[in-house]
Amino acid sequence: MKLKKILFILFFISTAAYAQHNFLYSQYYFSGILINPAYAGSQGALNFTSIYRNQWAGMEGSPENISVGIHSPFKKGKANAGLVFLNNKFGISCETKFLGVYAYRIKAGKGSLSFGLQGGVEFDKNNWNEVETTEGNDPVFTDVPNKSTSGIFGFGLFYKAEKMFIGLSSPQLYSTAKDVDIAYTPLLLSAGFLVKINDNLKLRPAGLLKYVKGSPPEGDLSCSVYIKEFLGIGLGYRSNDAAYAFVDLKLNEQFSAGYCYDYTLSSLSRYSGGSHEFMLRYLFSYKLNTKSPRYF
Repeated sequence: MKLKKILFILFFISTAAYAQHNFLYSQYYFSGILINPAYAGSQGALNFTSIYRNQWAGMEGSPENISVGIHSPFKKGKANAGLVFLNNKFGISCETKFLGVYAYRIKAGKGSLSFGLQGGVEFDKNNWNEVETTEGNDPVFTDVPNKSTSGIFGFGLFYKAEKMFIGLSSPQLYSTAKDVDIAYTPLLLSAGFLVKINDNLKLRPAGLLKYVKGSPPEGDLSCSVYIKEFLGIGLGYRSNDAAYAFVDLKLNEQFSAGYCYDYTLSSLSRYSGGSHEFMLRYLFSYKLNTKSPRYF
């Protein structure tokens, strides 16, 4: 394979993943802290959620994402706090983030409104020495890995009632990295609600809208059916990207697991086996009534 073609593929994969990695998760409604710091503590108890995503499986250098979010309300007062770990690999690039999250929640009508901030550090690494060239010992691609460190900051608003939620956020509003323009930082709007059909059947439509200056808005719509509160099955569509199907299993009052398969709708479908996403969530019942089902 010619060097130019190799570089094009790596650049394409890296650019696509970099532009979407913070909010491409199909199960974002269960991992709201990954896209909105104001989500922290909204479950009413200490929450642990982890997601692993393998995007465009089968393609060499395809993006892999691992995330861990831990958050909780304080036992007294209106404050909430959390920690987020993100590790993203795409092509020759690796990105790791550590974030501290704070949210302040107040009573608002029949629900609650929270204001969230997050800040942390991002480590980026590009392994140029892993690029295969047509001629060996190319000095451009045999150098040591390129590394950088930067500070990142974000904000969010989140309103939640018993049967609905709506959030507005910019998870990476500002970065100290010199090549990041704040004007092109994504703005995210998420929402969902619960519809009771009968005692054994409920519907949960949800949506996520992303806006970046200079680009058309991108949307993600899904709807799931919950059977007797322990099994959820759903379908979704992400504009110009994928259609997906997912299942959510509530193993007991505190432990949930989910799986999602994305079918790529772009020309990449000829080269990949789709995308796989696995979710685990555990809700610690140290304080409040965690027997109330959590649908988002």
